[in-house]
Amino acid sequence: MRRGLLLAWLACWICLAGCAARAEIPLIDTSAACPFDEGTPLFEAFFLNLGLGNDGFLLRCGGETLLIDGGEAGCERAVEALLAEQGLERLDMMLNTHGDADHIDGAVRLLRDGYGVSVFLSPYRPDAAPSTYDPLFPLLEEAGAAFVTVGHGDILALGDARVFVYRDDDQTHGANARSLVLKVKYGERVLLLMADASGVGQRRLLEMLEPEDLRADVFKVAHHGITPSVPNFLNVVRPLAAVVTNGRDYVAETVRQLEYRAIDDYYTAEGTVYMATDGASWWICQS
Repeated sequence: MRRGLLLAWLACWICLAGCAARAEIPLIDTSAACPFDEGTPLFEAFFLNLGLGNDGFLLRCGGETLLIDGGEAGCERAVEALLAEQGLERLDMMLNTHGDADHIDGAVRLLRDGYGVSVFLSPYRPDAAPSTYDPLFPLLEEAGAAFVTVGHGDILALGDARVFVYRDDDQTHGANARSLVLKVKYGERVLLLMADASGVGQRRLLEMLEPEDLRADVFKVAHHGITPSVPNFLNVVRPLAAVVTNGRDYVAETVRQLEYRAIDDYYTAEGTVYMATDGASWWICQS
């Protein structure tokens, strides 16, 4: 009997010691220096400072690259500066979440400036794309890039990361609501990118998906934070950190909403937000 109690106590002590060790490693690290050892395989995301109300993100994992949107005309300069800094002369994939000018025009001009891409991903069929796509198609043909339509339920591979595609499939809803929402999973860590899917789009996703499909450590707030997130959507996602593609002074309701829930908030107008994960924890910094 005593031996059984001793073994149970020992097992409990080992468990508590392991939990204490894990607790020493924060899920989100915001220290000045990168906490990952050199050579550690990482998933990386760059949320570019493209001014007020422009989406443009570079994702990288396992040597593969994915550019999501590219902001409005003129934003391509900031994208090109980042690509040059990272030593990238071409991209494996570009993805447009929807055809609004502040999401597609910068990407079009990036191609016009001679940057190559292997695959362009879009929620539209070529024969049903909005007029903002008109200059895109000849540039893709010139670059020898494939045009691929993606939709709800598709899963993309980016190195060892997986990108799950969600989309409001109700054709009566507007373009913002039906923009592509992307959940990126690497190891145990999850990033949720909301494009412009606020309001109707978020409520539709709550109807279409299970709560575990939407839970994420970090999420990019929908529609540049212009309107706050649907409260129940935030309750389901339960993020620890949020990125807003705007200036703090322009999205007061979103600021209050995030602060009320004690969600760490980053605003791209204050500088490019960089985050990396080894699959167990995140490192987030801003410059």
